[in-house]
Amino acid sequence: MQPKLKKVSEEFLRSVRPRLICLVEPEGDRFFNITPFIRQGEYDREEVISEGYDPDHSPLGTPVYWRIVNRGDEQFYCSTYLATRDQVKRAWGTAGLTYCDPVTGIAFARIETKLPDISCEGEATAGFGGAAQVHSSSQSINRD
Repeated sequence: MQPKLKKVSEEFLRSVRPRLICLVEPEGDRFFNITPFIRQGEYDREEVISEGYDPDHSPLGTPVYWRIVNRGDEQFYCSTYLATRDQVKRAWGTAGLTYCDPVTGIAFARIETKLPDISCEGEATAGFGGAAQVHSSSQSINRD
């Protein structure tokens, strides 16, 4: 049984700084590498280009606070969300369980997708487009 994850405010998700990170990096035109890691130390300085909140339509099944940021000369699409204990254990192993609330089993996590280096005349990149395959140490997804 999955806990109710629908009751989290935009302001709250915007303010958290998760330690549980999944870095998604493009590898060629059709592949992505997914690297889960636990962030140590402070966040790098970021310039927020665009941001928003989706309480109902995320494919993660939980409210998501998203932002597109510049970090140096790279751009990332970041999605902050609530992860269940099972999701944390699958992605980050037992080390990630330290970040789960002891009562609810919920942890804050973030998916950071490195956006391709495409010049859009100063506008944030909206997505990759086209078909994609995802490679991870735990799974491989082909989306044709």
